Amino acid sequence: MIVVKSNKHVLLCCVMSLLVYFTAGNLSAQEKKPDEVSIGLYIIDIYNINFKEKELTADFYLWFNYMNPELHPLKTFEIINTKRTEKLGEPVIKKSANGMIYELVKCKALIKKNWDITAYPFDEHTVEIFIEDTASDATSMVFVPDTKNSNIDKSCNIVNWKIKDFNIREEKYIWETTYADPDIASSNDSGKESGVSNQGSSSYSRLIISFNLEKTGSILIRFIKTFAILEIIILISFIALFLPPDNITQRYNLLVGSIFSTIASQYVMGSKLPESSTETFVDFLYNLSYLYIFINIVKSTLSSILFQKNNKDLAVKIDKYGLFIIIPSYFILVVGMIIYLMVSQHQR
Repeated sequence: MIVVKSNKHVLLCCVMSLLVYFTAGNLSAQEKKPDEVSIGLYIIDIYNINFKEKELTADFYLWFNYMNPELHPLKTFEIINTKRTEKLGEPVIKKSANGMIYELVKCKALIKKNWDITAYPFDEHTVEIFIEDTASDATSMVFVPDTKNSNIDKSCNIVNWKIKDFNIREEKYIWETTYADPDIASSNDSGKESGVSNQGSSSYSRLIISFNLEKTGSILIRFIKTFAILEIIILISFIALFLPPDNITQRYNLLVGSIFSTIASQYVMGSKLPESSTETFVDFLYNLSYLYIFINIVKSTLSSILFQKNNKDLAVKIDKYGLFIIIPSYFILVVGMIIYLMVSQHQR
């Protein structure tokens, strides 16, 4: 009888030990945190801003600090929004006394950028660089931004642009795929069993580097440099307003020539800018110019007909009112649109 009780006691102890072991193992697995990788970036040059090709180029130093020797972020990092990334020169790799691994590499990246040209040439743009690790999702590795050492070099200057508002931060990005990775799929299955379904998606730690580009120079200088040819064409078309109504041939020559010159100017402007699905200031200005040239043609035709019908006083009066209405209203509309764009830019 004593032996039976002893066996029961031993069996109970074994069962309790197993329960403690598996419980501790599960808690340990649940409490396991992803490896942290400190990451920083120092931009030394920004150039080749290209609106038409939707890109710009940046040269920068990129570094990593981490403890887990199984990680290789220098080999597995990816700049998500680039057309091409190059590693320049030999990377620096070293290990400190406390086991911290340090990696540094110089890169050149051709960044993809969908430029918003709605307010061009009074535009301001936010440029972002996205970096992820392709080998480790957010459950196994997270980036920790090195805000202390990351920046843009003070010697980095872009002609006609001002660089400001540098920022570096980390966020989790959800991709709508597991890339057929069995570890991610297994993790999703576990989440589904617990009532949280994220089947078919994966989360990665993403480093986001951002800065703003703002055009330099006064509003007037930017306007003149961009639209000098168009405004000269419009001023030439306005000369027709000063010609007497009996000079209809000279008026038509000026106005028709202005139309074709405006078309040529718009073609040149369009070759520099990407297509836009929204109405831009460039579109507004060219459409307004076409409209006013057409109004000038209609007015000139009307006054000429009246003059030929010996209604000279009315013809002269129409020309006079046209002169004092058409020219001021054109420039009032242009200035008003510029003010609207500038206010909208500052409210963003």
